[in-house]
Amino acid sequence: MCFIMPGDKVEVQLIASVDKATAAPLNAGEKMEDILILHLDGGKDFFITVSGNYIPSCFGASIEALVRMHGPIREIPQDLLFEMERDPQNSMKSVEAQFQAFDIPKEIWMLVDHLFRYATKVNNLFNQGGLHTELLQIRDCLDTGVPDEMPGSVYSVAEALLIFIEALREPVIPYAYYNKCLDCANNFVLCKQVLLQIPRSHRNVFKYLTAFTRELLLYPQENKLDGKTLATLFGELFLRTPPGQENASNRRQAAQQIARKKATFVYNFIINEYDE
Repeated sequence: MCFIMPGDKVEVQLIASVDKATAAPLNAGEKMEDILILHLDGGKDFFITVSGNYIPSCFGASIEALVRMHGPIREIPQDLLFEMERDPQNSMKSVEAQFQAFDIPKEIWMLVDHLFRYATKVNNLFNQGGLHTELLQIRDCLDTGVPDEMPGSVYSVAEALLIFIEALREPVIPYAYYNKCLDCANNFVLCKQVLLQIPRSHRNVFKYLTAFTRELLLYPQENKLDGKTLATLFGELFLRTPPGQENASNRRQAAQQIARKKATFVYNFIINEYDE
């Protein structure tokens, strides 16, 4: 609590923290605003509206919208971006009339391509975190298309990839298929059947990223990675717990069992090449 005496002047600086939970609705047009209460001792309260303008980012966007953006997200008119995020099925028709959608978001391709070229033999690739300043540079690079070459170390690029996947508006495996995937995790045939049911763009991302993990496993002596470690890491990212189900999985034993199922589902596709 801050006290301001009569005649005093205080300058207040506000910083809005946008995380994975708030980025998606802001990309869809939700307003960034709040109300501050200024209380005068012995007087009335003043309600001050604070608002800001959010600059859209590919972090927090949906796969469906990203595959239909042939340019950086900063170049997309905001009205079109809001429409793509709010109603992807209807906006899909108008956008596809102009050009064909990508198989996967170009941002994921850029991150993975950089790691494929420079980091397949790097030790502790996903265990050593990147630098915050470099993560911001990578975000700006993906959002603006400048510079052409990905900035930062491979560790920062690897962390940016994980953050990007975790921040997707809808997970790689959409929430609607979450329970199906857990139920069939121990049967690869059933896993493939469920994967065929998810939207094509999501399925393409899943296949692309699991293919990348198989590439990493070609160099276990150098990068010290193994299939189970990668399955555990990407299982949590691909199969995010749907909103409303978090409380049901809070018990430690239940959470561990669910985590194992997520890892098992992904592990099936890491050790087995999959093609439709």
